[in-house]
Amino acid sequence: MTDDTSPGVSFNLLSEPWIPVLWRDGRWGRVGIRQALAEAGHIRQIALIAIARRCYSETGSRS
Repeated sequence: MTDDTSPGVSFNLLSEPWIPVLWRDGRWGRVGIRQALAEAGHIRQIALIAIARRCYSETGSRS
């Protein structure tokens, strides 16, 4: 994703770790989309609430 206010800054959602996951062995970590799909059998839970909170905090409060 390219931010219009910062030319040249990018973040690859496919490969860079941004999705919070709980692994089957109890460790927490972050993965990109490709890793999440490739290692889905080793992931116990994806922390969707954490993703939603981050999106909500970046867009501001809803009125």
